[in-house]
Amino acid sequence: MEGKKIILNFGAVDWESEVYINGKSLGVHKGGYDPFSYDVTPYIKGTGPQELMVRVYDPTDAAGNPRGKQTLNQGGIMYTSTSGIWQTVWIEPVDATTSINNLKIEPDVDGGRLKLTVNTLGLATGTTVTATIKDGKSVVGTVNGNANTTLYIKVPNAKLWSPDKPFLYDIKVDLKMGAKL
Repeated sequence: MEGKKIILNFGAVDWESEVYINGKSLGVHKGGYDPFSYDVTPYIKGTGPQELMVRVYDPTDAAGNPRGKQTLNQGGIMYTSTSGIWQTVWIEPVDATTSINNLKIEPDVDGGRLKLTVNTLGLATGTTVTATIKDGKSVVGTVNGNANTTLYIKVPNAKLWSPDKPFLYDIKVDLKMGAKL
């Protein structure tokens, strides 16, 4: 992990969380159903053991926050309340200059294409994207373009997902700075 940024990712924590590395607060996140991340690189002390703490507060139905079917008073269709870290947590080393932060993928069924935005962390100038859509081993469509902009990939004769035919395409996204992948 030397020479990389270290990103700490949370799939979801119900409901309010505060994350600490070696006694320093990285921030507070509110919302029990969405992912969030922190760059922990500046908080890591040299080599060896590091301390990671996560504080969680969940008022369930006592504060008007989104809660699904959880309640403090179980009954009828309502479930017993639960809280805390309920999705995967992982540490990810990424390039110190730039890396993929997230993908925004939107189908344009009427246009026979996929709308794709590859959002990056760090330096975006000179950063390009190559995205390839596959049906098994067959390439369906490819696009090259700049990161942090909207790209369109033609998908001829798209196989649309349905409960009767739950087909999904594979997508591979490569991020390049100049000639470096």
